[in-house]
Amino acid sequence: MRQSDVGRHSGHEDIHSNIFAKRSDFDQYSATTKVEGIVAVLKPKSKVVLMAGLAVVIAAYTLELATAEGYNTYALSEFGQLPMASLLDAADSVLTAILKLPTAKLEHRYWGMSSPFASRTTSNLKYLTIEQALEDITYFAKNIELPFLTDVRFRTKTLQPHVTPWLLVVGGYAGVLAVWTSQKAPTLFWAYLASSPAMIASEAFSQFNEAAIEYGPKNCSRDVMLVIEHIDAILEHGWIHHFKGIPNCDLRLIGNRSEIHDLKSVFGLERLQDDDFAFVLHIGHLQWAEASISREFAYFGFCDYIEGVFGPEGRHIPDAFGEGLQRAINGYALYIQVLRSHCAGANYTEYQVLGNDVLCWDTYEFLNPKFTDISINDGAIRRQWKWLTCNEPYATWPAPPPPGQPSLMSRFVTPGRYARECRLTFPAGEGESFGLKDGTAFKYFNDKYDERSISPNSKRVIYSNGRMDPYFPLSVSSPTRPGGPSNGPPASDVHVLVHPEGAKDDLFMSSGRGHLEMGAVQDTELELLTQ
Repeated sequence: MRQSDVGRHSGHEDIHSNIFAKRSDFDQYSATTKVEGIVAVLKPKSKVVLMAGLAVVIAAYTLELATAEGYNTYALSEFGQLPMASLLDAADSVLTAILKLPTAKLEHRYWGMSSPFASRTTSNLKYLTIEQALEDITYFAKNIELPFLTDVRFRTKTLQPHVTPWLLVVGGYAGVLAVWTSQKAPTLFWAYLASSPAMIASEAFSQFNEAAIEYGPKNCSRDVMLVIEHIDAILEHGWIHHFKGIPNCDLRLIGNRSEIHDLKSVFGLERLQDDDFAFVLHIGHLQWAEASISREFAYFGFCDYIEGVFGPEGRHIPDAFGEGLQRAINGYALYIQVLRSHCAGANYTEYQVLGNDVLCWDTYEFLNPKFTDISINDGAIRRQWKWLTCNEPYATWPAPPPPGQPSLMSRFVTPGRYARECRLTFPAGEGESFGLKDGTAFKYFNDKYDERSISPNSKRVIYSNGRMDPYFPLSVSSPTRPGGPSNGPPASDVHVLVHPEGAKDDLFMSSGRGHLEMGAVQDTELELLTQ
């Protein structure tokens, strides 16, 4: 993958008191805890790091998941299963620079071994809320009894956060939970490091592709814009005559819909409706969620297809002007073939039937297994994450920019497509529903958690945001934040750091080894955590 050579450097009821009334209830519904790096003696006042592991990363259709069983993570974008480096590799994590001490990983409820039910029906998911997740963190910190002190008399007393300093070091969605925990319980932990927290939900996140355009390969962006403009023109042309032609049986209707069918056939996506077809074309760009200066990531593989330099031999790398429309379409079509193979390999027999290798993207088929699978081990479906985005709603749905601006995303992808997925994934039953269906608005969610305001109650909180992160515009560091980017309240011990890399890159020590600016940010984080 050599594309980096060109342009890379150019309303919810609070039921917690009810279901957690007894310790046995907590055992049933709670997060799971694993303790790693156990040492024989824990010195008084030494720092214990709680890592709310599950470092779950939110993007509309990209989720990085680590259970308490291990740190290995995979980025899965609508069945484009692309393995990536371990999110918090113990050998490379920033944690190793500050401790050779116990580390506890708290697994999020409904993930891994922490599911309270044998299936994930709409009704069973009602206990999966952000409020409950925040309560889990608080309950854990106040009640956990860690096993590595042999004297039971001192075990709980010595390890309570107000006696022994604990650090909460997390990224992505877990980073958001850290911020909200610090606002709710400022002294629960000694310090909080929230890496790349996207602090607001967005129904139409039109800034998603800004980082890819600014920091990604210029040839790739230019060619993708040409392809998307071409495709949107054909889709729009067909739809215009679709509506204008029906009353008079305009023969142009047949020709224009035929043109749209032929266009989709180039990509092997002719069975998909227009918005589903347009969405699939954006899957490659979802890989920018892994963006990093210090390591390779899948986005450049996507661009290699667009520019025709995939494979071991490749070709001469095109300049910043790219390959042009026709060659880019050809490369795009080859990339979609790769995605279709992932769809067919998603362990659903329906997808393996000849011609069904695009069914995983069909949001008009209510019997699609991605909507009907309520099992615990649902592979790439991640039903529990969809529940949070549809019910809270903590969603950041990528959307094209306003008309008149160049776009890497078709304007036929609308919030309605994502909302349709919510309705199909969580069908109504007796007493069953979800937030968006009941009228819970994105504004309600953002107001509930104070949008991007920094609480004056927070103590020793570090926000760390990367400029290459596609969700940077949703952070407290964004220029589009009301009032402008924040550096934290004056005379407070809340610190806002900005680094040049991608989401959660500050949690990798390797990110700072070859980049002075990132290294300085990591040094600052370590100093603030240990002072």
